[in-house]
Amino acid sequence: MTAHLRVDQKSGAAVRSYRQQALLFPKRVFGGPRHGELLWVELDYSQAVTILRNPRYAGAYVFGRTRIRKKADGRFKLIKDLPRDQLHTLIPNAHPGYISWEEYEANQRRLNENVRFRSENRRNTPPREGPALLQGITLCGRCGERMMVHYRKNGDSLIPEYF
Repeated sequence: MTAHLRVDQKSGAAVRSYRQQALLFPKRVFGGPRHGELLWVELDYSQAVTILRNPRYAGAYVFGRTRIRKKADGRFKLIKDLPRDQLHTLIPNAHPGYISWEEYEANQRRLNENVRFRSENRRNTPPREGPALLQGITLCGRCGERMMVHYRKNGDSLIPEYF
């Protein structure tokens, strides 16, 4: 029996359903004494989303989904899941997929609608606890990532610091 992930369910409900049916998924070990081994494990939420976002699931050949960028401090940052127009190569229907390309694209739209931080307006998230006025809406001018707020105490008040 072939098991396919469904996006029309909430991802957490889909993962619970797979666990109740005792379906196992392959997971490659990267690092450690078991490096390179293929394990069969219970499906978890992050693995389900990774599978659903991968174009190979729909039979496409893709090259260039990630880039490495040098940061200001000299370290490197891996940029994942680049937009389609920035991919080096994308060949839909290059091999038989588990789902059709049209179904894959519908899944991507549905996943993106369900994830606020991937939406066009990333400022559309609710503020959390704390007195900071700009929490949830401040983006870094250098990398475009959402800035996090940390608080330090100054007597009886909390002073926000943005990172």
